[in-house]
Amino acid sequence: MKKIMALLFVLSLTTGCASHTPSVRSGTVVRIAPPARKVVVRPAKPHPHSVWIAGYWDYRGGRYVWTHGRWVNPKKGHVWVDSHWKKTRNGWVRVPGHWKRR
Repeated sequence: MKKIMALLFVLSLTTGCASHTPSVRSGTVVRIAPPARKVVVRPAKPHPHSVWIAGYWDYRGGRYVWTHGRWVNPKKGHVWVDSHWKKTRNGWVRVPGHWKRR
């Protein structure tokens, strides 16, 4: 019975992490803080309603890699939330950019 309770406890923790803790690549925690966000010149808007998706630092292959920003068509009834890094007690995790309902 104790083993079953321990298993249920572990499953509840991992389920809670998956639904509440933003993560990159299945929970990758990076111990080194990300570099400062790059300052870039945005290209001209392709049309008046375009939304800018800002570039961000991703972590791949054991190092930070810059992902360039881009213009996209807006998603009706939503606003774009930029990708960012969040400090945790274990290191840094990237919160992916996403559309949020207004």
